[in-house]
Amino acid sequence: MQEFLLLNKIKSLNIYVERYIFSSFPKKDIGLKIKLEENLYSLVELTIKANVNKGNIDKK
Repeated sequence: MQEFLLLNKIKSLNIYVERYIFSSFPKKDIGLKIKLEENLYSLVELTIKANVNKGNIDKK
């Protein structure tokens, strides 16, 4: 499970942000909250893609 160490850290970051950061966001900054949430999930998606795409891309 060593190769998913970064992914596990990012998932724990998402859990922390959901639990502590998003609960304290004011209602007037809902757009900022949505953008932050999209970027966090994008970070997970790109980390998974980077883990799958190993080696030289020309060989694929």
